[in-house]
Amino acid sequence: MLHINGKGLIKKITISATLAGAFTFASYIGDFEFNHNIASASQMNTNQILKVGSRGGDVKNLQSKLKVKADGIYGPATKNAVMKFQRSKKLSVDGIAGPQTLRALNGSKASATNASKQTKAVKSSTLLRNGSRGQAVKNLQSKLKNLNYLHSKVDGIYGSGTANAVRAFQRANGLAADGIAGPQTLRALNNGKAAKKSQSKSSGSTAKASNLVSTAKSVIGSKYKYGGTTPSGFDCSGFLNYVYKKNGVKVPRTVSQIRASSKRVSSPKAGDVVFFNTTGKGPSHAGIYLGNNQFIHSGSSTGVTISSLNNSYWKPRYIGAGSVL
Repeated sequence: MLHINGKGLIKKITISATLAGAFTFASYIGDFEFNHNIASASQMNTNQILKVGSRGGDVKNLQSKLKVKADGIYGPATKNAVMKFQRSKKLSVDGIAGPQTLRALNGSKASATNASKQTKAVKSSTLLRNGSRGQAVKNLQSKLKNLNYLHSKVDGIYGSGTANAVRAFQRANGLAADGIAGPQTLRALNNGKAAKKSQSKSSGSTAKASNLVSTAKSVIGSKYKYGGTTPSGFDCSGFLNYVYKKNGVKVPRTVSQIRASSKRVSSPKAGDVVFFNTTGKGPSHAGIYLGNNQFIHSGSSTGVTISSLNNSYWKPRYIGAGSVL
């Protein structure tokens, strides 16, 4: 039984109750702010494109998910982390965090639920992407070809050449350039008002060269494998065969044969082949010229990588360039 004697005990009880209430309220506010911050950090708008030069909170969220320094500035380190993530998820490797990459990054339960809803929403419409095959892809390729975006053959196979053409179309028509032909992209293709890509006599080879470069860069990081001709492992000429074949250009299997069949050029342009003599016995290594004295190749110690013609190893071994387009 509680006996209240005097005002002292009542004051103590009142003060204690007040303090307890204050602590409870403060704890509630603290928990609310903490949970709100976590929710904010985990949420990311997937309907956007983040790339080198982007800044802000969305870049910070992206960096946090990639476990790199979260400074809100999309620089080379963030781009490399994005490319590594894209390779791990078998996505198109371009270092750009577009809708497809961002959806893959949002791998939480909430994101998975949203992705599931999105998938159901598009089932009634066509969704074409890397790996798709069939008549729908042929129709897409034909439309892209008629608009001068696609320069490889219409084969019904959605590969890197088709994805690059879709990206180019999306950029020209103000759409998110993710390389996926979803309902919005297909509606733009079908409405008869799509922007046609202007093309001069020489721009066909320029566009093809651009597609070649994109295909080559998509497999950066693939390891070197003697006799290899696939992204699981390339030797130098196997890499060239893979890239050119993806873009409808057939080249011989060996470096010496490629050089013999190419048209010699004094100043290489993007898409040309650059040759090197690394053995002292003639052409033994080759890569694809990118521009700005850079080329991409599959080196025995590096795998698929970008190197400079001014490099102290490559410069004295460079023996010329040729065009196969």
